[in-house]
Amino acid sequence: MTTRMVADAPSSACHDETRTDVAGAPRGASAIRSIWWLLAALVGAEAAQRIFGVGEPAALYTQWFHDAVMIGAAALCFARAINDPRLRTAWLCFGAAQTSWALSSVIWSVVYDPMASPPYPSASDYLWLAWYPFVAAGIAVLARAHVPRFALERWMDGLSAVLVVLTAGVALVLQPLAETTHDTEWATLVNFSFPVLDVLLIGGILGVYGLLSWHVGRMWLAIAAGCIVATIPDVVFAVQEARGIPRGEGLDFAWTAGAALLAYAAWASDFPPEARSEPFGWRAIVLAVAAQVFAGTLQIYGLFHPVDWSERVVTLAVLIVATVQIVVSRPRAPAGEWTRRSAVRGLRSALRR
Repeated sequence: MTTRMVADAPSSACHDETRTDVAGAPRGASAIRSIWWLLAALVGAEAAQRIFGVGEPAALYTQWFHDAVMIGAAALCFARAINDPRLRTAWLCFGAAQTSWALSSVIWSVVYDPMASPPYPSASDYLWLAWYPFVAAGIAVLARAHVPRFALERWMDGLSAVLVVLTAGVALVLQPLAETTHDTEWATLVNFSFPVLDVLLIGGILGVYGLLSWHVGRMWLAIAAGCIVATIPDVVFAVQEARGIPRGEGLDFAWTAGAALLAYAAWASDFPPEARSEPFGWRAIVLAVAAQVFAGTLQIYGLFHPVDWSERVVTLAVLIVATVQIVVSRPRAPAGEWTRRSAVRGLRSALRR
């Protein structure tokens, strides 16, 4: 039989620890787990309908199930915020992001989906865009809680990861969109915002991984997976919209899958952070070296094929940051060792006198 925390426990524990039972599981963990598996089942049903046409009527799967997952994911994030005072701000941000997405999905289903030619951009698009700053704020709060101290070499690691992702995003997504878009200026701005924010968000998450010395647990892996999965239909839709191709909805289940993964992350907390050993040897510089190889390869490719100027600027920044990171991470003798050497030299000088 499970016993709850005793009422006369120290007050500091009540403020510093998530509300848990003796086994360490959050209160209501079994109910939360059941709700999440229900959301996962709804995502699977929506995916089966969109890909294989399994299930009728289609609207039940593509609208009702879709919106239910979004609302349920928001509820799980808010529930985590209530349950975990330490990281309440972070999960409130994630809950607000999921709420914004859920509201945009409901508005689209009720107002715009029945239209033969829905407007673009619409109110739903603006609410979808609001998802990004809320998620970024949540990630920033989590990173602050999980990074125990400022380490310049780890920050340089993170910046290298961001720049590498940005370079790839410019080459693979943004440049093709710029060359093929036929929309109005405002529609083009909104259309570009989604892939740009996707690239920055993924780069930011990898940057946090660098700050954590790449020691990440289930929570951070689920956050990254959720954001990456959610970007897939964004990129496809942006390309379709820029090229004037009718919008397909076969990948829309990826949005609900991403929401479910973020809801999972809320209840897979990695806090408090485990003690991390400082990387040394190749582990300390492997990311910087890989970033330099990537940037150098792209510059060499530019000698034989046309490369946009923006990609050259970003790759130059990668080379600079990676070089600084290697310098900062270079091995140093312990301070105590230098002190002993100085003492020995001083003693020898005194004896000679």
